[in-house]
Amino acid sequence: MDKYNIEEKRINIIGAGNMSYAIVSGLINSNYKKDLITVCAPSTENRNNITKLFGIKNSSSNIYYSDQADVLILAVKPQSIVSVCHDLNKINLSKKIVISLLAGISTNILINLLKQNNINIIRVMPNIAIAVNYGIIAIYAISNDINSINFTKNLFSKMGIIYQLNNENDIDIFTVIVGSSPAYFLFFMEEMQKKIESMGVNQCDAYNIIINTINGIIHLSKLNNHNTFNKLRELISSKKGITELAISVFKKENISSIIANAIDVSMNRIKNLKNINTF
Repeated sequence: MDKYNIEEKRINIIGAGNMSYAIVSGLINSNYKKDLITVCAPSTENRNNITKLFGIKNSSSNIYYSDQADVLILAVKPQSIVSVCHDLNKINLSKKIVISLLAGISTNILINLLKQNNINIIRVMPNIAIAVNYGIIAIYAISNDINSINFTKNLFSKMGIIYQLNNENDIDIFTVIVGSSPAYFLFFMEEMQKKIESMGVNQCDAYNIIINTINGIIHLSKLNNHNTFNKLRELISSKKGITELAISVFKKENISSIIANAIDVSMNRIKNLKNINTF
């Protein structure tokens, strides 16, 4: 049997935040064996919450389960990676797959921090929808190990759509667009809900109206042959109608510029993360 058979790999997730929760959820929803998944993090509350929800083992040590694991998933904040790598340097990583979910932390930075030869590092940028197996996942591998790349692709393909990148810099774009954009849409939905409720609609109905509206638009968009949302929007926005009037307000307030500025600010933040002190 292939040594990278997806059902046999012991996976330790370092970090117990929202993305760790999403990964565990996505794996278990994909019928990955619970007893092959562990999580470690300093926060007792976060670790115990994941254990309570999914029935997996946890530890406060970055070393214990990492030493036993075949696959390490780094799902910590970029600011924590120096101390995490300091711990991981106490174990032999040469036969493990190291999957990094860290925004802005390049493969070269990780190699410098881990200070071991022949480390098999693969960068992955998923979004939160992997929790329900509808994620978008970008993968970049500097490694030439086809088995480990295929394992990683197979692992995450069960949680969403895979985009394999040839240029590591492109993963920064996916971080902003794929990783962060769900929050952009949710922010708009949040503000819509507030306004609808202020007009006298109860919270539950306002919430469901928005959900079902979005769901309908998604299905319509999939039938759209133009590969652009502009044509579909124009079908809804009749000339001199109330929808076109609302759109004119968005244009007057220059929402296009606001969206572009928000993305640019995020991209600049990623560039700053690359200046992390690795020594």
